[in-house]
Amino acid sequence: MIKHILFLSVLSLLQACGGDGDPEPAAPAAKGLAPGGAVSAKFVANENARTILLAKGEQSMGSAVPTEQADNGAMVRIGTRALTGAQQTLDIAGDAHFALGRWVKGTLTHEKDSVTLQGKDYESYHYIVYNRLAALPLEGQLQCKSVAATTPTGASDSRQKVDSPSGAANVTFDANGAAIEGTMQVRAGSQSASVSLATKIQNPASMGVTGHMFANGPGAVVTLANQGDAVPGLIVGYRAQLPGGDLYLGVARFVCSRK
Repeated sequence: MIKHILFLSVLSLLQACGGDGDPEPAAPAAKGLAPGGAVSAKFVANENARTILLAKGEQSMGSAVPTEQADNGAMVRIGTRALTGAQQTLDIAGDAHFALGRWVKGTLTHEKDSVTLQGKDYESYHYIVYNRLAALPLEGQLQCKSVAATTPTGASDSRQKVDSPSGAANVTFDANGAAIEGTMQVRAGSQSASVSLATKIQNPASMGVTGHMFANGPGAVVTLANQGDAVPGLIVGYRAQLPGGDLYLGVARFVCSRK
């Protein structure tokens, strides 16, 4: 059984790095990202390709090299993980700069371990792949909103209706890096929850962490990503805790533009 909770993998990504250049106006938000699976182009990975992978009892962040993507946009290989056999991937979305989805059926292998997914939502593996930034902008402010996200899944087969999540954030750059303020909203059944995205990112290889994300509790991991021009986007992985105590997790991609 796959059993990685990679606290150290995130720390290993933290490398001191500067930035240069002023942000330019953002390109229009990528089209074709409607819920249910729409991909306007296949993900184009470079040496900075990274992934966030979340499942019940697992959280993994690290290199996404190599990647392999099916014609329908679903990722079938991310780094050392591969999905084979009778496969099913839901919530597929992406463009040349990211790809996300939710593995729900197939044989998922990682090195010498494997797990068989049988189509149950609560056993889903949520993934997002992206290219991290080479450098942070030195100044400027961005406004960001979620344009693609997986459907949140809980830790048990509750069968209650789960709405599409939504999120919004602001990013401010200065000599100390990037300061992020924002939230991710989740609704399941009659309950809703908000996850704070408030964190700081000091260099392009680092991730900001909120709450108890690395203790299998509510919280988020946030990082900046290349979205094809001088204005970066946001990548978010999260767990939201409903008032009744249930945890729901997912991943999301935010498009940003200059304020």
